[in-house]
Amino acid sequence: LTNWTLDVRFDEDGYMFIAGDPKTKYAETAPLAYTLASPNKDAASNIIFKENDNGKVKYMLTSGFNSYFKLKWWETTKVHLIYSMALFTIFILFLLYNLINLFRKKSPDANSVYRRVYNCSVTATLFHLITFLTIGFYLYVSDGLVFDFGLPWFLRVLMVLPIVAIILTLFSIYGHKSVLNEWSISKFKKIIFTVNLIALVLIVPFLYYWNLLGFNY
Repeated sequence: LTNWTLDVRFDEDGYMFIAGDPKTKYAETAPLAYTLASPNKDAASNIIFKENDNGKVKYMLTSGFNSYFKLKWWETTKVHLIYSMALFTIFILFLLYNLINLFRKKSPDANSVYRRVYNCSVTATLFHLITFLTIGFYLYVSDGLVFDFGLPWFLRVLMVLPIVAIILTLFSIYGHKSVLNEWSISKFKKIIFTVNLIALVLIVPFLYYWNLLGFNY
């Protein structure tokens, strides 16, 4: 979660620079090799790119301590931010909708299967929000690099929530038909439930990519 990405660009004169720091420029001195061309004691003096077996540039090596590899388009920070924000917007709207309904007129008694399935979906959504709001707050108030040395104990405990949420999501998928067939709720509520259930499924690959499942940290 705390690894940063670099966006390598070239100016009109052919100098290479890192997005966000256009004053630090590099000149090409050999194929795929660049040397610092502007004074900056904090910047790497040399940068070399390396191709993979298919002849495409894949790696960036610096004279400092860092090395990088090229991300696929779906691995970029921008895509992940849009993806995650879309899912969490759905989660928040779903919870707000259900919170508002608590203060409205009660609907006729619904069957118990529907209520259990619907409550599982609400709980799974809440667990995901708690997890990411807690992690986000911790990253905000602390140095994110501490994650490189392992998670604090309370975050390790917190990582149980996504796993429980996935189990609840599976139960919601299994009982999805009971929600659609429930006569006491509106079509709009059924649509809201279905959209949120899709978001609960789509959050799983995001969790897996960022190593937030399985306690592999």
